[in-house]
Amino acid sequence: MSEIIRGIFDVVIWTYVPTVLGMVIAFAYAIAGKMENKHYKKTARSGFWAGFVLFLIVLVYQVGVFLRNGFPDDPIYKGFSVLLALGAVLVTYPIFYTGKKTSPTLAGWIVLVITSLSFYMLFHYLFVHTYNEYILSMVLGVSFGIFAHTAFTPVSLDDLIKFS
Repeated sequence: MSEIIRGIFDVVIWTYVPTVLGMVIAFAYAIAGKMENKHYKKTARSGFWAGFVLFLIVLVYQVGVFLRNGFPDDPIYKGFSVLLALGAVLVTYPIFYTGKKTSPTLAGWIVLVITSLSFYMLFHYLFVHTYNEYILSMVLGVSFGIFAHTAFTPVSLDDLIKFS
């Protein structure tokens, strides 16, 4: 029984977080394709590539430091912070609630931040492991916040009555 639980734990640790971060990167890339205005589409696409280049800059710096000082040898699982996960839920829910009201002029900056953070978190989670407790807690908290928003917000009481 403990091997089954350990197997489920390993699946969450090794596949869920990288898959979610990969999906976020794909989502950030796809934002430009969903925009109707040609100018905003161009800024969103540029934001994606700028975010990727920013990640490359940080990657080169980080690896340079590791080459001098040595790579950290930490395990992939370093713990889980329930308070950080709950904080991520409480921050994510209102962001997605007001997300439709965001100006398209900010699309490039938003895509840049999402792209660079997602690449950086994925790199650190898989290879460096120094911030894994925080990354794991935040990814699970943000995932729950997004799914909770989707589950509760678009449905009114009338919709629930019609559904049943």
